[in-house]
This record gives sequence, structure tokens and C-alpha cells, in this order.
Amino acid sequence: MVISREIVIFAQNNKNHLSKFSIMAKIELRLSSKIQKETGRSEIMIRFYQGNKFDFYAKSEVYVNPDYFEYYVNRSKTKEMGVRLPDNAITATQAKAERMGYALRKSG
Repeated sequence: MVISREIVIFAQNNKNHLSKFSIMAKIELRLSSKIQKETGRSEIMIRFYQGNKFDFYAKSEVYVNPDYFEYYVNRSKTKEMGVRLPDNAITATQAKAERMGYALRKSG
């Protein structure tokens, strides 16, 4: 899942006037490749970034079964492979993507 939010920054210029700057930051959720042996679950990792200005990673301490985590479908790659993709197909589990022939992005 990638969520875009606008961050507003106020900065003072050399004439003591406040200027407003806004940047679009994104939050991305990914599934850790490490799977707990006891439960079979993986941790959801959080990434907060904006271009090359900042890039922060954090562990969410939320564990899910990888079979139920949905990734975004890479629409352009899927169409290049010749797979017909319904307009409402936005996310898919790895099992569904393999079955339908979808290409997935790394984030969910």
C-alpha cells in the first residue's frame, strides 16, 4: 500500500516573510522476507519517503500470514506480458497473481 500525503513546511526568507512549501511524501507497506518459524507469519515493514530528501524505515510489530498480504498489481508489466487485466484489479495475493499471470510490485 502506498499512501501519498502532502507535508507543509513554512520557511522564513531573508526579508522575514514566511514562505509555504509543500512536498508529497509517501508511505509504503512491505512484507518482511523473514517468516517466524512458530507462527508462519511475517512482519509488515513501513517506509516513509519523499524522493531523495528523506527515507525512513520502521518495523510495525504487526505480523500477518503472507498468504493474505496483497501486493499492488504492476499493470504495465502485466499488459506487456499479454495478460488481460480487469479494470478493478488493483491488488492480488501472490497465489492469485501466479494463477492469473499478473506481475506484482514489491509493495502492498
